[in-house]
Amino acid sequence: MALFANGSEGQYNESRYCRRCVHDWTHRDDDDERECPVLVLHAHWNYDACKDATKHMALDALWPMAEDCLHAAECAMFHAAAEAAEAE
Repeated sequence: MALFANGSEGQYNESRYCRRCVHDWTHRDDDDERECPVLVLHAHWNYDACKDATKHMALDALWPMAEDCLHAAECAMFHAAAEAAEAE
């Protein structure tokens, strides 16, 4: 599961993945402002998952840590939005 040392690291990963992803509500044409379920679950379960093996396994499958165990890897549901992909 993605663990962030502080709010700045969490914001960096959100800008790196979430804000560029089709699952982020800002890329939708409709009025649906629901956030990505991966981000929501990490926000609600992250600390509980340290004690709950099922939650830990679910979060790890959705947004794992990188092989170095120091940084978050790419989210399993990340798919760059068209405008984000064009900017790269």
